[in-house]
Amino acid sequence: MKIAIIGAHGVGKTALAHMLATQCERSGLRYTVLNDVFRDCLYPSYDELAVDGAYWLVAEQIARELGAKALGYEVIICNRSTIDPIMYLNTRDFKQSYADLTTFASKWMMSYDVILYVTPPDSNLVSTDPIKTYQEKVDNEFNLYLESIFVNYLKTNIYRINSDDIFTYDVTQILKTVAGDEEWTQQLLS
Repeated sequence: MKIAIIGAHGVGKTALAHMLATQCERSGLRYTVLNDVFRDCLYPSYDELAVDGAYWLVAEQIARELGAKALGYEVIICNRSTIDPIMYLNTRDFKQSYADLTTFASKWMMSYDVILYVTPPDSNLVSTDPIKTYQEKVDNEFNLYLESIFVNYLKTNIYRINSDDIFTYDVTQILKTVAGDEEWTQQLLS
């Protein structure tokens, strides 16, 4: 079982990954958590990400996932996915095309059994904080991608989790759903 946790920076993906890992440990499952590739990127990332950096991030993500698969883990928890770098590129204006990378990354997304999309906290306030504003811009790219392109051909379960709710979730339900034991009651992205 391979789980991708996607979303903008600072929304709680790492916390959710570790909560899932704790549950795997309690359940006696052989698991691994693949750390956020952005943190190890050899190129400038986030708001400075360029096309070469995105290629590196996608390649590194896939290499880590294949390595975990080769080691025979029952559960692979991915703190990012192949599509995350594309969402960051989409916030920038590039003359260089990266359509081939987008297509490749999108096809790889079909390899996940479940995708957990973590959204920024709800807020009725207009932010003047440039970091939060950029986070919202990246999140908007995820929304556009998932709603207009990705969901049309993906058979994977995609769940939206607001970062305000991460610590109130029963993560055992995520694992049971992926394993086919119970239906998780969270609303699927439509």
